[in-house]
Amino acid sequence: MASFKFGSKRARRPPAYECSWLASLRALPRRIISPPAVEDRRKHRSCKIVPIFRVALDDILDGKHLPPLSLKDFEEYLLFEERSAENLYFILWLREYVAALARN
Repeated sequence: MASFKFGSKRARRPPAYECSWLASLRALPRRIISPPAVEDRRKHRSCKIVPIFRVALDDILDGKHLPPLSLKDFEEYLLFEERSAENLYFILWLREYVAALARN
């Protein structure tokens, strides 16, 4: 087995794996009839882009998150991607109005 130097550590190549296509072809009907069990999806994270935690709109509006989840970044997303930030402006105005009404 050939060995090579990688930095200061010695590393060895993994052993060769011999695969017989004939044995794989013979096992094909058995694997089609009874495929291996699928593990529960909740145990492992997938490679899809999924946030680790839930982000509530109220938390963004309250300024509880840092960029790229801040209110300013959300506003820029609505302006340049969705091209409609009017609903956000209305919600912010309504929150200020309710707060001012509660103070009086």
